[in-house]
Amino acid sequence: MRRLAAGAAAGFVWPAANAAHPVYARSLRDASPVPSGLPMEAPVSGPPQWLFLNVAQAAAFVPLAEAILPGSTAAQVGPFVDLLLSVESKEHQRAFLASLKAMDAEASREFGAGFARLGDAQRTALLARVSESAPAAAGAQPGLREHFQNLKEWVVGAYYSSEIGMRELGWTGNRVFDKFPECEHSSQDRAGF
Repeated sequence: MRRLAAGAAAGFVWPAANAAHPVYARSLRDASPVPSGLPMEAPVSGPPQWLFLNVAQAAAFVPLAEAILPGSTAAQVGPFVDLLLSVESKEHQRAFLASLKAMDAEASREFGAGFARLGDAQRTALLARVSESAPAAAGAQPGLREHFQNLKEWVVGAYYSSEIGMRELGWTGNRVFDKFPECEHSSQDRAGF
């Protein structure tokens, strides 16, 4: 994931328009979201070790991410978003959890079960309705549409910074420079450091 994030910082253009969203802002300002003390390489096998989300929250988010963007589970969107949230500000953590809770509550209200327990058709119907709902009034608390948009930004940003997502956008992983670009500073400018 570090290698992909570094590739993103080196010139990958994010597909979403909301560069202020924390999933994009962190990736653009810090190519290594792994807090110190954590291994650089996550284990490939076995269940993910959640750092921020509890098991119930993760159980709701993973199928939600998959419903928003099919392939998210294979791209490890859930664990990657969890990793980003583990080093994110309290404000962004609260906003994410509020959005996840709002979507899960709406699933329970409409279908009598949390999002994780819905069938594919119910998930699709819920997300279609919420995505087309009216936005909240200016200055009002976020509504379902804003909560959905927040979660969608996390999912899309994480998916398209994964190897699967980057390959979908045309990245091949085999780009090399035939020569390194020359530094534009004179040797005098470099002597002072």
